Amino acid sequence: MSRRESNLLWLRDVLDHLKDCQQQLQWTQDREAVRVLTETMLRDLECCRRICESLQSRPASLTAAMMHLAGQDVPKVVDVPFRFRPVVKGMCNMDLPLDASVSTRLDGDMLKAMFPKT
Repeated sequence: MSRRESNLLWLRDVLDHLKDCQQQLQWTQDREAVRVLTETMLRDLECCRRICESLQSRPASLTAAMMHLAGQDVPKVVDVPFRFRPVVKGMCNMDLPLDASVSTRLDGDMLKAMFPKT
């Protein structure tokens, strides 16, 4: 398993835990339970932030390596610009799981085969 795959699994686990805490927070009335749950959720959010930052660092590292190979000076901070695509009607496929890529070039039939409904 690659480091990226491991980070994505870890992120999914933390988000699942965050969702569980949120559900418990909805029904609990105990002040101490609310405190513990909200502190746990804040730690989970911080963990999510760190995982997301680690996922962003790989493209920057690759960009820096390519700049070095091209003989360019590599700055201390490498900004990797992200390109947003315009939203068009029908772009969001609610039948796909959340971990499916939103920027895929695969057609709908291939995606349905890859992510069959359970």
